[in-house]
Amino acid sequence: MNANLMNKHIYVENNNINILFTTIIVLFPVLSLYGIGLGTFTLGDFLLCCTLIVELVFNPKRKTKFSLPFLIFSLYILLQLIINFIFIELESGESLRTLRYFFYVIVIALCIPNYFNQEYASKLCVIFSIVSIIMIIIQTFSFVLLGKYIPGYIPGLPILREELISFSEKGVADSLGLLRPRSFFGEPAHYAQYILLGLTIVLFNKRTLNPLLILFFIIGVLLSVSSTGILCLLFLLVVYGINNLRNIIKYIPLIILAMIGLYFSVYFQGFITRINNGKSTEDRFSGYEVLFQDGTPFTNIIFGKGMIEIDIDRMGYLAGYPRLILYFGIAGTVLFLFSLFYKYKSKSQFGKILIILFAILNFGTEVALGPFLVLYIGYIIKDYEGRYIYSKL
Repeated sequence: MNANLMNKHIYVENNNINILFTTIIVLFPVLSLYGIGLGTFTLGDFLLCCTLIVELVFNPKRKTKFSLPFLIFSLYILLQLIINFIFIELESGESLRTLRYFFYVIVIALCIPNYFNQEYASKLCVIFSIVSIIMIIIQTFSFVLLGKYIPGYIPGLPILREELISFSEKGVADSLGLLRPRSFFGEPAHYAQYILLGLTIVLFNKRTLNPLLILFFIIGVLLSVSSTGILCLLFLLVVYGINNLRNIIKYIPLIILAMIGLYFSVYFQGFITRINNGKSTEDRFSGYEVLFQDGTPFTNIIFGKGMIEIDIDRMGYLAGYPRLILYFGIAGTVLFLFSLFYKYKSKSQFGKILIILFAILNFGTEVALGPFLVLYIGYIIKDYEGRYIYSKL
């Protein structure tokens, strides 16, 4: 085989690895719901490990790029784990959680810059978002008309969250009388986070405006009745409206009618009720006050306690920022935020908006601590100027 044919073969081989790696990253939040029979080791973790092993075996001398800020953050996590292991009696769950998170950050630092195909990822993300919205519409109508909830998980695969199976079997409405379907995801908020990413791609990385597609995504977010998701939806729409006033003037009558219809929809009213009665706010922010109680060691405030088990009854729900502070302290949180906003000024409009969206999401969700971290940061790291992610569906 001559040099040109060999180089072409290596390129095709590497491109296949990139597509496989990217597919796993785009579907990672859903793949992470399933196990493979090895404790909490998820299907997503397994597929990601296998893909990287294949790449190392077939291309061990490949030149690699890396994200220095996230590499430093990963070393901070590993150092904290080692120190806690030496001086504190760690529980197995804490060690495994930390190792998994370390693995995610290492993948971001070393693999995303080399294997993540952003153009392909965006096409797949938009398509899977559309499929997910169709699924949640089917689940909603099935429950409303037939009283039956259609599960969104894959039968036959072991699900790591028993609560998801219980919810799918019972299909119980919440305290406001609303069923909050989850499509293929583990939580309504997780579904909303994914659709928001798809909507960001549709709004800020395209050549042509597709009002019907945008309206479809808006309905998709509303069906989640996720307070954080709907607030982020309003943020995206306001930013888009300000930046594209000339393009949307001709759609103003349609926008006004759509806004009136959405305002009086049962799902938007459910969001308003959740905000007014304080339940959503209480669920998201009740744990902040216990982070720095009297007697908390100074070292824990600065360097964190590690990824300990959170007592929900005592601390309430902890979103991204309080979890980061609890786990990795002020020092670790500063490192994370520096990594997130690194080279912010050099990002495209899409990249800047995605960074802000991710930052806002962490006030109400734990997006910085789970599988969504790899997906969102993948786009942020690979963002580049002057390129459209996709042209037309």
